[in-house]
Amino acid sequence: MKIKAPYHHKLDEILADSSKFQRITKNPVDDIKRDANRIIETINAASNAPQLMLIVGDYDLGYIYGNVQTHKPGNRLRPIISQIPAPTYQIAKKLNTILIPYIPDDHSLKSSAEFTEALRMTPLGGVMTSMDVESLFKNVPVDEKAQIILDSVYRDDPTPSIKHP
Repeated sequence: MKIKAPYHHKLDEILADSSKFQRITKNPVDDIKRDANRIIETINAASNAPQLMLIVGDYDLGYIYGNVQTHKPGNRLRPIISQIPAPTYQIAKKLNTILIPYIPDDHSLKSSAEFTEALRMTPLGGVMTSMDVESLFKNVPVDEKAQIILDSVYRDDPTPSIKHP
């Protein structure tokens, strides 16, 4: 029990940051399902693209846990928010498969092996940066990223061929 106390304390400190987390008093799952289904119905009605599935069934809220960063002083926690039990998880996966072809490969790497190879191939004097992601997608500027995707889709590149599973 004593081993878990520091973990829980560190997780409580992360959750206490009101700029990133908000305490809720009501389970929002049904409202999220209703709102998401309204959006899905609107998209399906207006699009010739593959139809998005309505959200049906029982779901729960996402949950948070922390991975201990043993390589950092104080064994900080890296918060992980799992959305797997949430009502929007499957639709997010579907949207991901639709959007992936529009993400340019020339400025991103998919694995540490690709990063190692890029370092090996970078000429001396070149610049290579790696960014540590804080709270995964919590701090991604959504409006800016949406505009980049829209510019790529409608102004720059022809529509890529999309493979659907």
